[in-house]
Amino acid sequence: MSSTLVEHALLPGHERMVKVTLGPCLFVFRGDMHCPCSSGSLVTQEHSFAAGGICDDCGHLLSRHRHYAESPPELPQSLPQDISPRSDTVRKLAALLDRKRVVHIRGTPSSGKTTLARLLEFYYAEQGQSVKLITGWRHNPDLPTQQNQRQPEESRLFEIENLLHTNTVFIIDEAQESFADHALWLGPIKSQSGASGGAKICLLSSYGSPTSGSPVFPDAQAPLYLEPSQRVSIAEQSDPESSGICLFYNEEEFEDAVNRLCSRPDTSLDMDSSARAYLYTMTKGHPGAVEALVSYVFRNYEQALKNGAMRTVTKELISQSLYDESRVFRGLRKNAVFASFPLSKFLTAQAVKVLRKVLEDGSVPFNLQDDGLRLCYEKGWLHLDLARTSASEDLKMICFLPTRLHMKFVEYTLHVSQLEPFPFGRFPCLADLCEAILKCFSRSRLLSTPDTSHLPSKFIRPPETPFQDEWYRCFSSLVGHAVGISSKWSRVGNERVDFRIIAPAWGVELLRDGDQIHSVCARFQQHGLYRPLIEEGKMTDWLILDCRQSVPQKYHIPGTKLWRVIFKEDYTSAYVLDSENALVVPEFALLD
Repeated sequence: MSSTLVEHALLPGHERMVKVTLGPCLFVFRGDMHCPCSSGSLVTQEHSFAAGGICDDCGHLLSRHRHYAESPPELPQSLPQDISPRSDTVRKLAALLDRKRVVHIRGTPSSGKTTLARLLEFYYAEQGQSVKLITGWRHNPDLPTQQNQRQPEESRLFEIENLLHTNTVFIIDEAQESFADHALWLGPIKSQSGASGGAKICLLSSYGSPTSGSPVFPDAQAPLYLEPSQRVSIAEQSDPESSGICLFYNEEEFEDAVNRLCSRPDTSLDMDSSARAYLYTMTKGHPGAVEALVSYVFRNYEQALKNGAMRTVTKELISQSLYDESRVFRGLRKNAVFASFPLSKFLTAQAVKVLRKVLEDGSVPFNLQDDGLRLCYEKGWLHLDLARTSASEDLKMICFLPTRLHMKFVEYTLHVSQLEPFPFGRFPCLADLCEAILKCFSRSRLLSTPDTSHLPSKFIRPPETPFQDEWYRCFSSLVGHAVGISSKWSRVGNERVDFRIIAPAWGVELLRDGDQIHSVCARFQQHGLYRPLIEEGKMTDWLILDCRQSVPQKYHIPGTKLWRVIFKEDYTSAYVLDSENALVVPEFALLD
């Protein structure tokens, strides 16, 4: 690189100007035509030379000229100690970029995309590799521009195009803003996707189709197909061709993240293994949810921890802190994860209908003709992915809530915070309600087998889950969507009753084939886990439903409120016995 002083460029009170010359331009137009510029140059202030500057002669980046020598990349500012480095995930992501050149990472708001982008940037910078982190891409094709006075996004596109021949890594965060920019997607991204060399492009977005980049919005047409191995989602995918990388923490990363959060100078606490496992099942390793709940638990027990009255946080203590759901969600308002919750003021009637369906069924088919689903999707309340709803089905596009924490917020918003009166006229007692619900059970739903092959062991559904899901669905359809019901925070564990019907203060537990029946019945007995709720009037009645396909032995412990729901082997019908095996509900047919 050479520079010469420009004649008469030193003006009173101003820094002197220099002319930088960098030799012939190496830019190649489509059709293999080379740029005619023979000696790229730029007139600039002596101490203001910019590596991303534009040649005054041809308009191409200075970096595309023969004698340009890029200075070594500066390391980004070091990461805070409470952020897990996720070394294994970052290395795998870098290796994937080496192979595929283009990778698309998708996740709902606060799912760790920006942090992962910074970790990836830091990794490449430490390796001495040129890396550029770009946040957002506000494309506006109607803005008039001149060659050397481009809008920032056009300059970015120009820079990417001019550096495609190099090994530069471009990380574009909030990449959903780029979906309307076909010049980017059908230019650099398309040319580098699957290429054997040249620049690498990592895109992180809050929505976007896993098969085509973006949904068919009027202002953002689906720009490009990326194969499964180029996609990273919130959780590991069951597709054998998938990348094997995900946004959410794996178990090792979760442990590291919790250790770091618990070691903050202002959040020093010890959390035992039961508490950690409980948090993991609630959050699935969602980075924003993990941070929010650890911070909430600390704030809830801060005084006891500081004065020594409490040393270790257990699962039971976390469960107690989550009993008042209104207090919990007020306490999460200042955390980043709150941005991913569907607040009432933004909900439409159509969106409420979709969210209720997701609560009942776990997911809904992807259909952007549904205005409610489209709103939930664009706002990032629901995540879109290719998945199986049952082991016998093919992969299909479905929308679902990312974690149990998100499901609890939706349940709280739709079922708890805005209560309609419970219909005591139709269901004067808990037994009447449970009988009516059982008679609404669907045979086909009970026979369906969810695909859990891709889930870690901590996320495998307990055997009673199909009956719990069906009971919850039938409650809403039978009693009404706005009648208050609260499910447990985690499907794994015994921290609270499966379903709490709020207005009458009733509790319902569901088992399968008598699994853990002694421990469940004991929870309602003297000194049992639920006994304080009964004595305080927070649970006025309860019923344990043991769903099974054979007649069991009698259960002789006095005071046990137990129903044995006996299903036929093909789930065409069922009948109900009490703990003494006396008939309570005669045989009835299940719905199809």
